[in-house]
Amino acid sequence: MDKLQSETIMLNPGKMLASTKKEKPTEQKIQKKKESVLESAKSIKVKKTKGMSKPSKVARKKENHINKTMQQF
Repeated sequence: MDKLQSETIMLNPGKMLASTKKEKPTEQKIQKKKESVLESAKSIKVKKTKGMSKPSKVARKKENHINKTMQQF
């Protein structure tokens, strides 16, 4: 059986565990983040390509982009 090295023994194990916990974002923070992502997704300009710059196709591309960004949440 191997013995533990003196460097691996912790004197305050509670201190180590407290620092590894992650804070859960509140509903307000999540809502603000959703709004900011949605605004940035709406403001993105769609790259024009030949034959694909019709208003209906541009609107579809923007809508697809917004849907992709909202799927993250």
